[in-house]
Amino acid sequence: MVRRPRSIYGTVGRARMTRTADSIGEWNPPSLLVPAVAREQVCTGRRASLCRDSSLRQLDSVGALMLWCVAHTTIGAAVNTITDAHVHLWNPAQFPIRWIAGNRVLDRAYEITDYWQHTDGLPIDSLVYVQVDVAPAYGLLEASDIAALARREPRVAGMVAWAPIEDGVLVRSYLDALAAVGPVVRGVRRILQGEPDAEYCLQPEFIAGVRALADYGWSFDLCINHRQLAAATALVACCPDVQFVLDHIAKPDIRSGSHEPWRGQLARLAELPNIVCKISGVITEADHRGWAADELAPYIDHALACFGGDRVLFGSDWPVLLEAASYHRWIEIMDDRLRRHSSAAHEQYWSATARRIYRLP
Repeated sequence: MVRRPRSIYGTVGRARMTRTADSIGEWNPPSLLVPAVAREQVCTGRRASLCRDSSLRQLDSVGALMLWCVAHTTIGAAVNTITDAHVHLWNPAQFPIRWIAGNRVLDRAYEITDYWQHTDGLPIDSLVYVQVDVAPAYGLLEASDIAALARREPRVAGMVAWAPIEDGVLVRSYLDALAAVGPVVRGVRRILQGEPDAEYCLQPEFIAGVRALADYGWSFDLCINHRQLAAATALVACCPDVQFVLDHIAKPDIRSGSHEPWRGQLARLAELPNIVCKISGVITEADHRGWAADELAPYIDHALACFGGDRVLFGSDWPVLLEAASYHRWIEIMDDRLRRHSSAAHEQYWSATARRIYRLP
C-alpha cells in the first residue's frame, strides 16, 4: 500500500471551491485587487468579520495574499523545504524587456523583496533564477546583476542564464564570459517558444551550441510550446551528454482543452534519460480569468506519470504566475495533485530534484 504523503498545508481540511474561486481574478501587484466573488466566499461563515463591504477592495500585497489564503486553507509545516526552480526578477527601468511592455500586471519591477512577500509563510529555502529574455545585448549584464544579488542573498542558489546558442561553436566565447560571472550559473536557456519554425532547434549550429554546454557542466532549459515537442525530443536525443530541463510541461493547449498530440509526444520525450520536467507555468496556459483546478489536473497528472517521482521539479514561474493566480494557490494545486501519487514524488518534487539537477549548494 502506498503511504499517502502529508500535505504541505498540514492536516487542516480545505474549503470547497467553485470554478470562479479557482482563479484569482483581478491582480494589480504590488497593490493586489481581491475579486468581489472571492471576498464573498470569505465573508460567508465564521470569517465574515474580515469583510466590510461587497465592492472590490484594495489591499497591500501581503494583506491580499493572507486574505486569499484564509479563504482557502491554513498553511502548515509538513514539508520542511521548498526549492523554487523557476523564478524571474526584473526591473524594466534597468534592462529592456520587450515582451512585458504594456502588460498591466507584469510591466513593473519585481524584485527579491517582492518575492519574499508573496511567498510569506512557505518553507522556501532556495530558488533558481531563470533568465527573463532581456534584449540580447544586455544578457551578460543581467547575469552579472543576479550574481551580485546571489552574493547578498544566499537563498538565490542558482541561475539559468541566457546565451546565443544558435551561434554554434562560436557561443563558447560567450559561455566563457558567462562562467566568469561566478559559480551561481548552473544552466542556460535560449527561449524557443516564439520561433515560427517548429524545427528551429534542429539546425546544426543550434545543436552544436547546446552540445557545448556539456563542457561547462551546465544544463539546458527547454522553453517550448506543444507544437515544438517532436523537434525538442530529437534535440535531446542528439545531445546525450547534456542535461535538459523541460519548462512548463511544454505548454499544452489548456485553453482549448486539447490533449493530443501533446500527451503522446510528452511520453516519448520522457523516455530519454537526460531530461527532467519542471511542472510550472501551467495555470497561465489556461484561461487566466476562468480556469478551474479540474481543468489543470489531467495535464499535471500526465506529466507526473510520464517522468516519475524523481524527474519532476517545482517551479512557480513567478511573477508571470500572477497573471492568473497567487503563489499560494499554485502551491495548493500541486500539493493536492501530489497527494494522489507516491510519497517519493511528493518529496522529490518540492526540492530534491531541483537541487540535484541544478547542483545547488
